[in-house]
Amino acid sequence: MVRSTTVNIEPIETQTVSVTLQAEGGSSLICHRFGESQKKSIRDKQSKQGKQAKAARDPEAEFKESLYVMPSNNGGPKKYGFPASGIKKAIVQACSFSEGVTKTLIKGALHIPADLLEINGDGPHMREDVVRLGGIGNSADLRYRGEFFNWEICVPIIFNSNAISMEQIANLINLAGFHVGIGDWRPGAPKGPGPHGMFKVKT
Repeated sequence: MVRSTTVNIEPIETQTVSVTLQAEGGSSLICHRFGESQKKSIRDKQSKQGKQAKAARDPEAEFKESLYVMPSNNGGPKKYGFPASGIKKAIVQACSFSEGVTKTLIKGALHIPADLLEINGDGPHMREDVVRLGGIGNSADLRYRGEFFNWEICVPIIFNSNAISMEQIANLINLAGFHVGIGDWRPGAPKGPGPHGMFKVKT
């Protein structure tokens, strides 16, 4: 005899909002996309390709390669973006500075439905920095990256309103902007933390 069982499935109450991240003070956003030349170098190494002589440095090409280009806009002006995954990681990391909101909760209850989010601001400008390489000798090298000033990013967010409130999300984003940041030389960078990529919720 087969017995039927009634299962009560509670609906997930979701809300969709847009939150604009605004540069905090004079904190610029430094982009550093993992470029094709870096990928090629790794592929050659993994496939045991013979070591080739290094080509002459091309700062302009390295600068352009550091940028995230938005999908083509029918021949319009080129637009640049930032990975949505990087912004969510910053929000999740900010849970370390908030009571009552866990990383596990935010990972599952908050989503950013996009790959790249457009950067609106002044730039990109080419930035030249001296960096220290790891390994024997700790030698110096130059890095060329894209930098944006007075930047804003509009972030679409879908969240489970039964699990977290909009007020909690806004406060968490502000904490992420102050303690974590996005891009290179941000406050929460595991190596070489700096004052860049800091933001707040635009009101």
